[in-house]
Amino acid sequence: MTSSEDRYTPRVRQALVFTVQEALRLRHATADPEHILLGMLREGTGLATATLNNLGVDLDALRASVESRLTPGSKAVRGEIEYSPQASQVFDMAADEAEGLKCHYIGQEHFLLAMLRQEEGTVAKILSEKFDVTYELARAQVIAIIFKPADGKGKVKRYNLALPENLFREVEQLAEREHMTVLEVLRRSVKLGLLIAEVQQTPGASFIIREGKTERQLVLL
Repeated sequence: MTSSEDRYTPRVRQALVFTVQEALRLRHATADPEHILLGMLREGTGLATATLNNLGVDLDALRASVESRLTPGSKAVRGEIEYSPQASQVFDMAADEAEGLKCHYIGQEHFLLAMLRQEEGTVAKILSEKFDVTYELARAQVIAIIFKPADGKGKVKRYNLALPENLFREVEQLAEREHMTVLEVLRRSVKLGLLIAEVQQTPGASFIIREGKTERQLVLL
């Protein structure tokens, strides 16, 4: 894996645990992109599976297609599972995809796009030949999911938001720690601010933050 590992979402980390387990189950000493995809399908809650669902892919059929291309080994594997050169390339390309979409985190959707970019790879061939899923279609769907309005309803009004540089950097750092986009952080902050404002309109009500045994009253200035 690469130095970008600290940007992996919890779902990616779990999928990679499953990736190793899938390789062991099939008695393979190395993990290929096919094992990574099986790991993501097994995890099942990331944007990779959401993207494939939206593109009409039958996930059970996809799993079966991938497994049909993998011949189980003759004996159990002992020792640490290593990633093949093709799988290592997926890690690097996933980081590139995240950067291209201006995401501060690296999610399963970026791994999916990376595997689809390997046009001669087994994963890309299965998805394109059996399920009509190409890199271009998947990337468009990922963008639609990531940047859709929070509630998915109604029209979107756009405003130009200017933040002091130090405040924007704090937002960026929070986004990096939480494996979110800056836009997601801003949305949550606005929603929290509206909730606090609503609470403070109620006589006798206050918004309390509890840290251990310490309580602090939150006031909007």
